[in-house]
Amino acid sequence: MPLTIDEVEHIARLARLALSQEELAQQCVHLNGLFARLDELREIDLTLVEPTAQGGEQAGELRADLFGPSLQLEAVLAAAPEAAGGYFAVPAILDPDAE
Repeated sequence: MPLTIDEVEHIARLARLALSQEELAQQCVHLNGLFARLDELREIDLTLVEPTAQGGEQAGELRADLFGPSLQLEAVLAAAPEAAGGYFAVPAILDPDAE
């Protein structure tokens, strides 16, 4: 079932994208084309294809996980733009009213 302009507008609003009516129409065509292509891919018979964890051979060797000295907390926090209580201080992002 193809997406409508209203559904694309809702998706854009959720993504906090300000799109013009022309851009909404373009995205509607684009998304419906993508979904049509996905529908074509869903029709491929994969019954004889074995599931895999990765697509190819793993190249190279992994280095040994060796224990070594770590950085001093005070030195790391001294280089931080802002620190509080032994942690990095970062701005809140979950509250939309926060600045």
